Amino acid sequence: MNIKNGLLSITEYCENSRDFQAIRGGFILMIPVVIIASFALVFIAFPIPAYQSWMHSLSCSGLYHGLLLIRTASADYLSLLLCSAFSWSYAREWQLPSYQCCLLPLTAIGCFFIGAGIGTPAYRSDYLGSAGMLTGIFTAVFISRLYILLLSKTRVLCPLESYHIDPRLHHIIYSVFPMAGALVIMVLLQTLIQYCTGGICLQAQAAITLTAVFRPFQYAPLPAGLLFITMTQLLWFFGIHGQNVLYDINSNYYNELLQQNITAAAAGDAPVHIINLIFNNSYLLMGGSGCSLALIIAILLVSRSGQARTISRLSFIPACFNISEIMLFGLPVILNPVFVLPFLAVPIVNMLTAFAFTAAGIVPVLARDVSWITPPLLSGFLTAGLPGLCLQVFLLGIDICIYIPFIRIYDQQEVHSFKKDVRELENIYQELESRNEPLRLDQLNHHRQTTAIQLISDLGRALSRQQLFLVYQPQFNIQSKMIGAEALLRWKHDRAGYIYPPLILALAKAGSQLPRLESFIFQAACETASLLSDKLPEDYHISFNICGDSLRYPELEENIRHSLQQFAISPRNIGIEITEHDAIASTSITMDKLYRLKNSGYLLFIDDFGMGHTSITYLKSNIFDVVKLDSSITTTVLSNPNSQEIIASLVQLTKSLHLHIVAEFVDNIPQRDKLNALGCEVFQGYLYSPPISRTELIALYHKHFDKNKTDNKNEISQ
Repeated sequence: MNIKNGLLSITEYCENSRDFQAIRGGFILMIPVVIIASFALVFIAFPIPAYQSWMHSLSCSGLYHGLLLIRTASADYLSLLLCSAFSWSYAREWQLPSYQCCLLPLTAIGCFFIGAGIGTPAYRSDYLGSAGMLTGIFTAVFISRLYILLLSKTRVLCPLESYHIDPRLHHIIYSVFPMAGALVIMVLLQTLIQYCTGGICLQAQAAITLTAVFRPFQYAPLPAGLLFITMTQLLWFFGIHGQNVLYDINSNYYNELLQQNITAAAAGDAPVHIINLIFNNSYLLMGGSGCSLALIIAILLVSRSGQARTISRLSFIPACFNISEIMLFGLPVILNPVFVLPFLAVPIVNMLTAFAFTAAGIVPVLARDVSWITPPLLSGFLTAGLPGLCLQVFLLGIDICIYIPFIRIYDQQEVHSFKKDVRELENIYQELESRNEPLRLDQLNHHRQTTAIQLISDLGRALSRQQLFLVYQPQFNIQSKMIGAEALLRWKHDRAGYIYPPLILALAKAGSQLPRLESFIFQAACETASLLSDKLPEDYHISFNICGDSLRYPELEENIRHSLQQFAISPRNIGIEITEHDAIASTSITMDKLYRLKNSGYLLFIDDFGMGHTSITYLKSNIFDVVKLDSSITTTVLSNPNSQEIIASLVQLTKSLHLHIVAEFVDNIPQRDKLNALGCEVFQGYLYSPPISRTELIALYHKHFDKNKTDNKNEISQ
């Protein structure tokens, strides 16, 4: 339990770090590149001799070379692309202007070449690929933070706004100092590193240092193996290709031990080196680093996270060929505190178990070379026969069991994190609402933009699965007669709980799903109206909200008409609410549409009236039937004399125009009585009823109208 709480605390701390979010965003941006590179490699190196012969035949030369080009364009420049993605993600996380989002990656790429030692004997072209990931990540993080710092200082020391300069040039001119400063500092840092190491670049020095740490243990096979796999996994956990950094150990030392085993077996002698290159590939890295195949299977077995399951499905085929980058980057495993323990522990457990089984003679010492891309189980059978296959199955079972508890923690952490992200997005949108500004995804930072995009995707699925619903808040007149109800949209997200209703509409707009969402609202509201009674009283209505954007959709009128016809509802029993702000923002085309809706018999409500956008012209236009007072004045009517004067004026105005008026957010009797004294006669709020379900509304309707019928009969009999 303490481990679980500790991991959740560390994860929450990391989630609140802008650097962490920027780095994770960089890895996410790399997922398409990794997917393309992984599948290209699978098609190129599929380990079946007949397939390889066909792939290298003259008839397939075009396909083969095409796949090689795709693999080269993605994998052979992985570090360069990673550096660019990280720096772009930093720019987005710090919400830099669009110009800077382009200039920062260019600066980081230039610094990457400097850090890789270009122009010096230390430079190697493979540093552009996975071999240079350490340089790529370090450069992106260090230079991005340095660039952002220098940019902020430049704006303070040299403000350009007072000069008559094209605004587009501001960002370009501002970028000169941070770009030059970053390049100069990177040159100085690289010069210092080469001076201290005798002309060796950062990437090579890291490999030399780790190899030097390993060398004293090389004559103790098991401790050396444990140290090697631990270093490899730690490097991968920080996003650095461990096998490439430790190339001299992996491909020279352990490969040499394998070759000695093969030579001994060919001579009829017993091979003696239990831990070798194929031992590591076959038993420790099934599915790639961290035995990713076991992680994928465990996620598909127990995880409830849609994202994790989707990434696992995408990763499964490459993992069957020991390519784990999709899972490492996509879940992500990299820099994920929840998975650090199992990611390190699983290969260690596998090494200890496989070493014990081999030392005991249960499985043979491996003395046969197979491609590292050979799928698990097949590699075990080819190198050690049936015992090797059985050992791999046994190890996979152990690994799955190790991963499962941490996957459950990951699910809990993801739900908690997503809830927090959604609440933050709701707060941002409420601030935008207060300024009458729309939600624009391109103005959010990368993390919040990701949250919004996830919600948009979930909203589409929720509409398809009918997971949204309406609740209804009844409206009563001063005689406590129920005269209608407002339909209110609700969405209980399976992870984030109830979503702020106006945000649902904003997400629907951003995701081009507003017509579909409002069609659902129309149908659900009309269906409810049909269930209340075969023939509703003329003065009873069910109202629902539409927004200004809805008026621009050509299918709006047809969608409403279709819903009414489907459930045989009279237009006079349906109210259409539009906010005052949206009404004033209407164009001549949308005003014509409002007139057509009015002439079709619908009741038109102007909602949130009195917020400061008031235009008497719209009240005089004879479009609207009902005015709903804004909550900012109805909730302060007891304490604010200005609110009282505004309400009294609006009541007098609406009555002179023969409009009805509704006071919302009426929660107590003194408030109701004060509003009534000012001239309000229809009320909606918790004093009368909270928003209730369809079933509760039907019961309340029948209870109310059956009572009225009984009272009328008693009056007649008397």
